[in-house]
Amino acid sequence: MNKCILITHQFIKKGEEHKIEIFKFVLEYYRKHNPTSFIILTGHGIKPPEEILKIADHYYWSENIIKGEIGKGHPRLVTIGLKKAKDLGVDYVCKTRLDSIIMIPEILDYCDNILRKSKKKMINTHYYTSNYLLMDLFNYGKTDLLIKLYDPNNWYVKWDKSGLGPVAKNYLDQFNFELKLPFDKNYWESCVLKYTHIITPKDLKWIDFRRYPKLIENISIKENNFKNYLNYLWLH
Repeated sequence: MNKCILITHQFIKKGEEHKIEIFKFVLEYYRKHNPTSFIILTGHGIKPPEEILKIADHYYWSENIIKGEIGKGHPRLVTIGLKKAKDLGVDYVCKTRLDSIIMIPEILDYCDNILRKSKKKMINTHYYTSNYLLMDLFNYGKTDLLIKLYDPNNWYVKWDKSGLGPVAKNYLDQFNFELKLPFDKNYWESCVLKYTHIITPKDLKWIDFRRYPKLIENISIKENNFKNYLNYLWLH
């Protein structure tokens, strides 16, 4: 097995049981449109029913909310999924969120083709030009690289309290770039683009159920022929 999908970045607190139907839809969608792909799921909080969790080929779900994960990039849960992928011999991982879908069938082949053509090391969807901040939601790249980017033991930076700063700092460290202070926009951009291929939510047809939960009732999305997706894209 060379590639897998890791679906993560989600939790269910008391009073948020409505998320279960969204997560069920997302998992069923990825299974339907990626029928031969190995899917790993990680999450925390109120545990969804076993029949939903088992839509994934492997899952880890903590019934307790893991401190420091929410709003911080979920480094521990991402790492649990990535290390499972590594244990299985997976070379490349596509990491995405459990409250959204990428409306591209066989997403692993799609990303792999883009990465090979670009001759970069990873795919990401956004970087900021105001500081050392690199998006922590959707990635495609080598398992070992993503493990280093999401290392929970290297998850503190002075300039950011989310997961964007730590991913950026770990990216710089991984590729032996200097952390220049004060922030240098042109330098940062050159570092990012040297090894990262940027693809937009529009390119991915990335639908946001966090903002538009009622969309799971739309049968055309389930069948992957939703024409109006541009109005419901994930926004950075």
